Amino acid sequence: MADFLTDLYLVEGYYAVESQYRFDAASPEILGACNDVLEKHHVTRERVEKSFDYYSQHPEEYEKIQREVAARIEQLSGPDGEAPQE
Repeated sequence: MADFLTDLYLVEGYYAVESQYRFDAASPEILGACNDVLEKHHVTRERVEKSFDYYSQHPEEYEKIQREVAARIEQLSGPDGEAPQE
């Protein structure tokens, strides 16, 4: 779950920054990118929904996953929290 969420949050973050936080999450481009994440992790939307239903009943477990995701994303960013420059 942490791998999936990390990739999903990176996609969401990319589109948020590129659109200056004025993006439509239901746009074909964003939905396509999210579908790519689903395919990469071999999961369906239904499976993700079931996982979120489960974690809504087990918030302590979900919080642990969120901390792991945050740590992974932090590792990908530079020391000042910004993405490394190429």
